Amino acid sequence: RARLRNSGEGMPPREQSFFYKLFGSSIDSLEIQIRNVHVRYEDGSSDPSRPFAAGVTLDALDLTTAEIKSWAACAWSAQAAVFSKLLSVSGLAIYWQHG
Repeated sequence: RARLRNSGEGMPPREQSFFYKLFGSSIDSLEIQIRNVHVRYEDGSSDPSRPFAAGVTLDALDLTTAEIKSWAACAWSAQAAVFSKLLSVSGLAIYWQHG
């Protein structure tokens, strides 16, 4: 019984599930683009003799829908409750400056 529950058998197809009807088509078509982000934290008051700064920079982040049917290495089931997305990150840097 536990094996059947964990294997996903007996689950309703993606098109018939309550969650998919509510959110599935929106999540399937969701695409996000973020460009030119720079977040910096500076602290010169904790220890005035040793100020520091830390930050993160990001040139681009893209979240797009993946066309998984064309991937030869992946098995595809039309009834699988899977959302296929590709995440591409470009120019991600984390830095720490002191003194």
